[in-house]
Amino acid sequence: MKVIFYGGCHAAALRRIFEKFAVGVSSVAHLTSYSLIRAGKPVPYDEFLNFDAVVFSPIRNKQGYNTHQLEEHLDKAGRLRVKFPWLQWEGYHPGYQSSGRHDWYSGWWPSSLEIAAREHQTFEDFVQSIYEGDLLADISLENVEKATLRFRDREFDCDVKVAQYVHENYRKSRLFLTPDHAATVLYKPIATQVANLLGVKLDPAFYEMSDEIQHGIRMPILSSVRRALELEFHGGEFENKLIFRSDLLNQTEFLRLVYSADEIVVARARDLTRIYVGSERFSVPKGTVLFVRRSKESNRKGFASCSYVAGSNAPVAINALKGKTVEMWPPHWTFGRSLKPVAHDGENTTIA
Repeated sequence: MKVIFYGGCHAAALRRIFEKFAVGVSSVAHLTSYSLIRAGKPVPYDEFLNFDAVVFSPIRNKQGYNTHQLEEHLDKAGRLRVKFPWLQWEGYHPGYQSSGRHDWYSGWWPSSLEIAAREHQTFEDFVQSIYEGDLLADISLENVEKATLRFRDREFDCDVKVAQYVHENYRKSRLFLTPDHAATVLYKPIATQVANLLGVKLDPAFYEMSDEIQHGIRMPILSSVRRALELEFHGGEFENKLIFRSDLLNQTEFLRLVYSADEIVVARARDLTRIYVGSERFSVPKGTVLFVRRSKESNRKGFASCSYVAGSNAPVAINALKGKTVEMWPPHWTFGRSLKPVAHDGENTTIA
């Protein structure tokens, strides 16, 4: 059987699963719907007929790209089609928005949390309200119910149904890494339904895997939200490899990023250089990106004094300096307010 997956990042994830674990599937391909739309390229309807089955998520509001036309084309040709819902559930992340509010960041962003941060006079008070307080807890349960209703609405005409599974299991295991990036735990029942509808099986090794299919981006589940939802697991790390191409940020480091968001400056090393923290000095490779807050004049003549918030491609020793004052030699740095993220992997505008 030859299968093509058509959709966004979820279709790409399912393609990787079936490419590696599907038994009885001879060929697997993928086409990225939103890349096709962004490029203004037409939907290659006839090319879909080169496959025995098409697995796709619906598009309902893009003139010229709405998938009801694809369904009609496939039905007329007698091709098997499997429709799965857009996988988005905001239950773990109350008050998040899908596009960054700042030029230095893109992706899901905790807008409600950032607004709440401004109500705290110190970073320490802000952190306390998360670790030991109930910040955002008051909207958490209502957010779960609304997110589940939206999920049910999106899957009303789909062959694959998962909203009920999410509602019954979200407390037991982490099901979403971000509001629209499902965890491997959730991909297991989704891929099983797809495989059953295609009439194929998945290697048992798939059900034993623990690595994340959609690795590289995750938003933290705040401590205050975890308690309010009575979750049976922890998930406080932040990761965005498209911007912060270094190690995970822990929850405190993420909260510092949010607390400092309006003041963040992007500093890119133009040459091999050094930064100073008191009497210590650290070597910084060319191309390293630091997210800093400019502060008062440095005691070192000609240097800029900054508070270090986070880093991208930064050496481990430098990443340990978060929250500390660092002194930088301005001629070796380019300072700005924006940063272009690395492109996603596996975005195809042609079938591949």
